[in-house]
Amino acid sequence: MMGVEHKRLLRKLEGDKERKGYIQILTEAQMGLGDFFIPSSYKDASGKENKCYEVTRMGCDFLANKSTGEKGVIFTARYVKRFQEMENQIRRVSLTEHPGEVA
Repeated sequence: MMGVEHKRLLRKLEGDKERKGYIQILTEAQMGLGDFFIPSSYKDASGKENKCYEVTRMGCDFLANKSTGEKGVIFTARYVKRFQEMENQIRRVSLTEHPGEVA
C-alpha cells in the first residue's frame, strides 16, 4: 500500500547502526508503542518465521505523515479511501442489525 519494500519499512521502524528507528524514538519518549505498532510475526512460503508489525490506525496516520513526495501522497490517499470504505461498511452492518438507529 505504501509502495515501500518491507525490509525498508522495517528499517524505518527499527532503525539501524546509523540512526534510531521510529520504535526506539517512540519508546524513549514514552509515547505508547502499542498505540502505533504492535510487534508480530508471520511465516513465509518456506515456513520461515519473519518479524513484522501490526499497524494501528494511529500508526497508519503516523506513517502517512512521515511519507513524503509522490509516494506519500498516494499512500495517504489510499489510506483515507480505505478507511472511509471500512467506516461505510460498519455503518451498513450497523443499520441492518439495528434498523431505525442512526449510525
